[in-house]
Amino acid sequence: MHVANRSASDVASSRANPWTLVALNLVVLPGLGSVLAGRIVSGVLQMLASIVGFILGVIWLLQLISLYASDDKLPDLSSLPFTTLVSGGVLFALGWFWSLASSLQILRDARRGQ
Repeated sequence: MHVANRSASDVASSRANPWTLVALNLVVLPGLGSVLAGRIVSGVLQMLASIVGFILGVIWLLQLISLYASDDKLPDLSSLPFTTLVSGGVLFALGWFWSLASSLQILRDARRGQ
């Protein structure tokens, strides 16, 4: 097959070290290694889940800091919406574990020579 007939993701994944893709998936940004390996849809969904989860966690943290800053004493934490924190954690974990599964598949495919 000529390089002209291959998609950009095929060319990128054929040159990328599978362990680099795994590191990008599990350490840098869940889904990034998947996208670079040519798994565009699942990689983008992994990124979206992890980014939205991270943002929800940051929103909860900012609410906590705001509570601490507005009072000289320890605030009542029951006023914080813990569903924001839990939802963010679940979404981030979903993205990360999904990228772990993709990473294992990337390593299997590389071992088979695909």
